[in-house]
Amino acid sequence: MPKMQADEAMAEADRHWHNGDLHWAGESFRRARGFYHTAGDPLGEAQAVRRLADLAWQSNHLTDHLAVARSLFVEARRLFSEARNHQGQADTLLQLGKLAHHQRQPREAWDFFESARDQFRVIGDLAGEVLIDRHLALLALDDGRDDVALERFEHARALAREMGDGTAEAHTLQTLAMLYQRLGRVDRAHEALETALELFLTTGDRLGEAATQAELGRLLKEVGDLPAARQAFMQASRLYLMTGHLEGEAESFLELARLEAANDPVHAQHHYDHAAGLFKRVGSTAKQALCKEEMAALMGQPNR
Repeated sequence: MPKMQADEAMAEADRHWHNGDLHWAGESFRRARGFYHTAGDPLGEAQAVRRLADLAWQSNHLTDHLAVARSLFVEARRLFSEARNHQGQADTLLQLGKLAHHQRQPREAWDFFESARDQFRVIGDLAGEVLIDRHLALLALDDGRDDVALERFEHARALAREMGDGTAEAHTLQTLAMLYQRLGRVDRAHEALETALELFLTTGDRLGEAATQAELGRLLKEVGDLPAARQAFMQASRLYLMTGHLEGEAESFLELARLEAANDPVHAQHHYDHAAGLFKRVGSTAKQALCKEEMAALMGQPNR
């Protein structure tokens, strides 16, 4: 009976969370935890505590929400360990690493990520290892250790290829391209983005393809290939339109406006107008205002 009550409370908590009722979601998760404990189900209890931790992290209205989340993640990890559930331990350690990174505690984050990788290796979860390598790379980037970041990203890509996960490889290549660009290796960055595009096309990930086209446009603009940059931004805007991603479409038109400003201010104004309208629709008032400011500055230029 307690097990059934626990499952019902978990489902109820998910409904509350989906409806934005975070307080009642928390109450339901806590009830579920109590029922699982009574039923002698450590795995169910661990899952309830893990969900409470996720909820606490999201509950920004609580002043100590990060400390509460951390404490609950640690407790969930202990319960998963008691249940000998390596997947739960790995996922929870990953969250602890992300939380420590968010709190600017790089050494602790690194230790959590490495512990998570150990658990992923126990169960042969290469996808989990790819995630860990990417997070370790981001930590290294924050610390200015570009060589370590490069090593971790390249290892993540190799693992993704080994497991045949084109989406994971493509996302890794996106970030790798930015690092190559930072290191002044523009050709490698271009190659990485082109390969990512091919992979996103193969997997049918239109949003990934759109984001990569936009990043390619920025790279081409930086190296001075403006016609190719324009083509990339236009393709990105079309893909974002197809997927209904208004903010991405707006960002693409803002990039196009800036690209056209010097040689075709009338066309640039059209792009600024379109971008501002899209930013307004998604509630991004700051970006909407930026479009208007840049357009006003453009129109105020002499001989325009």
